[in-house]
Amino acid sequence: MTQKDILMAKRVDPNRYKADPSNLNCTVSGTWGTYSIPDDFVYGRKKKYRFGNHSARMIELKRMYGSVELIALFENRDDAKALAEYLLENE
Repeated sequence: MTQKDILMAKRVDPNRYKADPSNLNCTVSGTWGTYSIPDDFVYGRKKKYRFGNHSARMIELKRMYGSVELIALFENRDDAKALAEYLLENE
């Protein structure tokens, strides 16, 4: 089992989480996502895979790149970061 498999086993269903009424850019309880930006924007030192507080980071990436794909959602920030780093190094 690879590190990616281990991390993907920890992902959670995005449909389980609702927007926080006090901050519609975040979820209750807090979640973190690993995202992929479109290939058209990946060049030089630009990274294809990003992570951050869901859904604020996803909204930010959509604004910057026009679209973004949620690869996995986690309840733990370190898991989202580890998956993004793994994907950057191995895919």
